[in-house]
Amino acid sequence: MQTQTVLNQVSEGMDVYDASGDHMGKVVYIRFGEPVAEADMPDNVTIAEELTEALGGSVEIPTVVYGRLYREGFVRFDRGLLRHDGFVFPTQIAYVNDDGIHLNVDKDEVFVP
Repeated sequence: MQTQTVLNQVSEGMDVYDASGDHMGKVVYIRFGEPVAEADMPDNVTIAEELTEALGGSVEIPTVVYGRLYREGFVRFDRGLLRHDGFVFPTQIAYVNDDGIHLNVDKDEVFVP
C-alpha cells in the first residue's frame, strides 16, 4: 500500500495497536511526507525547524531520523500521561480499519524520542 494512501486513512483520535494487538495510544498528529531525492532535500537545520512543531517542541532526534520523518511522513500518537509520544512511519502500518491503526511491528520497534 502506498504511504500517502495509508496516511489518508488515518485521522486524529484513532487507536494505535502494535503487531501483537496491544493498544499503544491514540493518534494526535499526522504529517504527510515530502518524497524528494536526497540531493534535493533541504539541509538538516531546515528539516529540524519544519518538524519541531509537529514533534511537540524541542525533542532530540538523530539527524537521519529527521530526514526520514520529512521524506516518509509519520503518525504521532499519545502513549499516555508522563510518557513521550510515539512516532509511526507509514511503512510500519499494516492496515487501517474502524478499530484503528494496526502496525506490522511490535511496540519496541516504534520510534520514541
